[in-house]
Amino acid sequence: MPVGDSLETPAGPISLHGFTELLFAMRKTTYIDSDRLPVWLDETEKQDPRDFLESFWGGYRLPECRFLLWELLSGALKGNADGYHWKAPASTLVYFFEQLCCHLEASYLLFAEKTLEKSHELEESRPLPKSEPSLTSPVLPILNHPAFEDFFDLNYVADLRAELEDWLATAMATDEVYERPSNLLFLHDQMLAFTKAAFELYEAHGLEAELLPSPTLQVSSALAGIETRLKQVEDFPLHLSPAEWHNPLLVIKDCCESFSQEEWQTLLHDLLLAGFSNESFSTIVEPELILPFSQQLLRLLEACYLLFINQDNAV
Repeated sequence: MPVGDSLETPAGPISLHGFTELLFAMRKTTYIDSDRLPVWLDETEKQDPRDFLESFWGGYRLPECRFLLWELLSGALKGNADGYHWKAPASTLVYFFEQLCCHLEASYLLFAEKTLEKSHELEESRPLPKSEPSLTSPVLPILNHPAFEDFFDLNYVADLRAELEDWLATAMATDEVYERPSNLLFLHDQMLAFTKAAFELYEAHGLEAELLPSPTLQVSSALAGIETRLKQVEDFPLHLSPAEWHNPLLVIKDCCESFSQEEWQTLLHDLLLAGFSNESFSTIVEPELILPFSQQLLRLLEACYLLFINQDNAV
């Protein structure tokens, strides 16, 4: 990428300083509440994102978008000594990246608007609840989270753990680059979602003050119903103690107290960079953080899965 104060793009020059500030803001706002987004759209586009979507698709054709996306990915993962190996001009890719960020935010705003309308319609059409007799047994707390359900319904946890361990090993090496970039990007995003879910559970159940008792996980009965989802049931979990196996909230509490949510996001981002480059993770972060972070990452994956099957078994 050329060095200078600005880049010439189809829409005129882009300030590199402003562009990097937006990148920093995007990183800092990863997986936070939607009311603090977006960061790329201007005020007019926030009010009516349809105008931006019309201008976006007026300027790009779908095959062109696919090509530029591939150029961005291949340039980032297979760079030369300067970190870039692109056929398209750097200014074209920077401009496309900026427009793509705006496109995603505009699409999200329209989606959120539609979702809100549907929820209002459902509330208005929903009949009044019937009175129910009082329960004689305590109600189990809701320990599940949408991030768990959407993810574990489609993936084997043993495979995910192996992929995560491979990512950690590659990131620590100085002469290796991760060979499955799409898997790595997917796993990175999901682990970010898990950390967000962990902090939501941590706050919702008052774990910061005192670890509330949770239902004992019936290991044998829970696994009996989900063996088809595991390839190596006998090997799971590998990183949890017996107490943590029966009460995964212990792991959630430990993970949230070991690192802040911002620290989790930063460490995962740095781990992603190490996986995509020849630079070792040990040279990017403080050495004393590597072991506890790596252990907590694997423990968090296993604990989230236990919370998922515990709730699934209770339904």
